[in-house]
Amino acid sequence: MLVYGIFMFAGRPIWDMVLNEFKLAAVKGAPEYSYEKQQSLDNDHTEPREEIEKGEENPPLIGTMFGEVCCETAELKAPLYYGDSDDIFEKGIGIYAASSLPGETGTILAGGHDTTFMAPLEHMEKGNEIIIKTVNGQYQYEVTDIKIADVLDQDAYGLQTDQEQLVLYTCYPFGDVTKQRTERFYVYAKRVNVTNDREVG
Repeated sequence: MLVYGIFMFAGRPIWDMVLNEFKLAAVKGAPEYSYEKQQSLDNDHTEPREEIEKGEENPPLIGTMFGEVCCETAELKAPLYYGDSDDIFEKGIGIYAASSLPGETGTILAGGHDTTFMAPLEHMEKGNEIIIKTVNGQYQYEVTDIKIADVLDQDAYGLQTDQEQLVLYTCYPFGDVTKQRTERFYVYAKRVNVTNDREVG
């Protein structure tokens, strides 16, 4: 009995490490999209930094924190990074580098883990206000739709649009880390307050 107790005590750190790795693998996963443009951008931006200064060229370097995403109603507040690697998702919300940036025409596709930074998406509702603050300005969006789609459904986040839209996504069902999830939870928001969004509050 004593030997069994010692084994359980000594083996616990190893078991916890294995369990944490399993949980991380289960919550990972962006929608399926082409990485051809992503790889090109990675080659051009090889020096990650923690943050950038106002006035530097866009787009930011891959791995750079350049802003913050907030939704007061849903209690969402998270750092915003350029890129959507697993390392970035561990630190905050990441923008897919082949999509648009705040202030640009097209889709801003941003994801994160449902167990951490994107957990508040579960409480999002139509009409909620989402604010993105960056070194270049403040951008305001209004939630227009929420839906669940298969991870392979590329129509769920079409990147080729003639208007600016924000699409936030995470794994679904929320918090279910016991299995590989094949669905994603999407929040769609349209750009509003275009004329005054250059002023950072």
